[in-house]
Amino acid sequence: MDTWKKLVGNRAFISDLGKSHEAEIGGTKTIVGRYAVWVPVEGSERHQVIEVSDDLDALQQKYGVPIELVLKLGAFAE
Repeated sequence: MDTWKKLVGNRAFISDLGKSHEAEIGGTKTIVGRYAVWVPVEGSERHQVIEVSDDLDALQQKYGVPIELVLKLGAFAE
């Protein structure tokens, strides 16, 4: 847990699911973005997702997230 706090602490980061996924929402097939932006929750040690997209560059620019804080989650096949 200390390593996680040192890595992201009170900073925004982006999670990378490795590929986009498709989900059915209200009977409509929808593409779920590959990248999710996480920001700290004020007054807490937690983060929350505020935006999901397939456009990593746009997310990095919009939220000021360096490539070092784009984190690939788990093991996945490319």
